[in-house]
Amino acid sequence: MNPWRLEVRLEAAGIEPASKPAQDKVQKRLAGEGQKSFAQTFAREIENYPDLTRIVAAWPELPEAIRRAMLALVESALGRP
Repeated sequence: MNPWRLEVRLEAAGIEPASKPAQDKVQKRLAGEGQKSFAQTFAREIENYPDLTRIVAAWPELPEAIRRAMLALVESALGRP
């Protein structure tokens, strides 16, 4: 046995993690708050861009080909493939 070797053994103790259902409940609540915060911020900020507001409002009714073309224009303008 090496007299200079220190061996430490620790056991888990203290606060145990929350149960899976409790974790899921907290995550869902936090996700909901994050979405609400994002939606409020987005709604407030989009008012500064009337053209973007029109695009967002029309998006659900646009044909898929038009949506893809618009996204391609944006990517092209940003220099992305």
